[in-house]
Amino acid sequence: MVTSVLLILLLLLNLISEGWNHVGQPCNKIFRLCLTSNSYCDKENICRCKPDYPVNVSLHSCRKGKLYSEKCDYTEECSYYDPNSYCSQLPYRSICECHTGFIFNEVTKICESVGKDTPKSSNLVFPTAIGGSLALASILFFCLVAWQVCKRQNARSRNFRRDTSSRSRYQSTYLESQGAVPSAPTADETLPTYDTALSLKISEDCEPPPSYEEVIGQAQLSKT
Repeated sequence: MVTSVLLILLLLLNLISEGWNHVGQPCNKIFRLCLTSNSYCDKENICRCKPDYPVNVSLHSCRKGKLYSEKCDYTEECSYYDPNSYCSQLPYRSICECHTGFIFNEVTKICESVGKDTPKSSNLVFPTAIGGSLALASILFFCLVAWQVCKRQNARSRNFRRDTSSRSRYQSTYLESQGAVPSAPTADETLPTYDTALSLKISEDCEPPPSYEEVIGQAQLSKT
């Protein structure tokens, strides 16, 4: 009886342990379990990594992929997205970095050879075209405003010259209708001295003496 029980237990243990394996190996036939973390048993009864943990770093672990400069534990995590990167695995800095001779490209987001030309991003073409168009439109607008201002200034200048010319012709016509306009003495004419001008002024202020007839008439008037 005891021997039969032991044989049954050994058979069960053998069935449980059989196929209870790692990624790529058959699953357990009874419980369909896998020993690897983040793994599952597929329809073919094979242990696989879960879709969210596609990187099989070893028979015992499935992990997520890592991008450049992200923290990592295994190089397989970095090389899953970029084969030219690795995990530095340093005590103070364990991140994904580029291999020697490669540099990270900000446009393509991968490690590329140092001698390779960096491709131009097509995303910059549209913003650059918009900026150039706005700058050109601004320049044309300011040129148009300046042209309008200059045009108005020229029109005002022409109107002012036209008004000034008309006023000058009107004044000349008026003065000609009033008679000859006395002109100021030129530099060639000799001006009188101060004494001469004073004597002329005195002679203009004094009245001339009465004539003989005026004196006789006044005498006769006084006798009567």
